[in-house]
Amino acid sequence: MRNLYQYIFTFLSNKRTSFFIIPLCIIAKSVLIFFYSYVGKDKIYSLSASYNLLHGKGWTNSSYYLDDLNKEVLTPFCYWPPGYGLLMAPFQKLFGQNIFLATTIFEWLCFVVFILLCRAILKTQQLSVGWLNVSTILVSFVSHEFIETSLGTDLPALCFVLGFFYCSIRIWDSKQYQKIVKHGIIAGGC
Repeated sequence: MRNLYQYIFTFLSNKRTSFFIIPLCIIAKSVLIFFYSYVGKDKIYSLSASYNLLHGKGWTNSSYYLDDLNKEVLTPFCYWPPGYGLLMAPFQKLFGQNIFLATTIFEWLCFVVFILLCRAILKTQQLSVGWLNVSTILVSFVSHEFIETSLGTDLPALCFVLGFFYCSIRIWDSKQYQKIVKHGIIAGGC
């Protein structure tokens, strides 16, 4: 048993193993993202506003009255913060009417950023390569409520929060004025 533990620890501590584990974890979670990705109420409101923005109607949602179906009524979109819809706009432009593909690829990219930010934050704490790889496996293969419950609309916000934490850690650790300003601007953007 001790030899098995030693073999696993040695395998996970190899830097080359990271180049195998990261893509494997991303592919594994991609299956879940594809399975759970569908267009719910949150996404529809954001995607509608994004669609109208792309078509020159401003940040609005469209509705129609039954007595005059030819008259489009535009109401300002103010139900949720605009982040998801604004970030989705380029994907909607690229994939057109295929909302499922646009949202799924966007959520997949957000998960890739999520994995890389988690690794970057852990790396700032001087974790060994072995523990970084174990953490990546745990983050990837454990069920996440923000994917199954919120259908991916919370994942971009979580990435911004993690980006802020990462930049804050870098600011705290930095002793050079130029790096503090650069990371401060990035953290403020998050």
